[in-house]
Amino acid sequence: MRFDLHYDTVSDGDRRLKELMKAAKEKGADFILNLGDICHLNCKP
Repeated sequence: MRFDLHYDTVSDGDRRLKELMKAAKEKGADFILNLGDICHLNCKP
């Protein structure tokens, strides 16, 4: 399973998190690993 959650930066973060948890339960996932992004949408080099 793979998700690009962006929970804290999008208006529907709660919905995305609920969908992630539902899918993880349905698939019987042992764990969820969030690797994160290299930078946020508003980061500057």
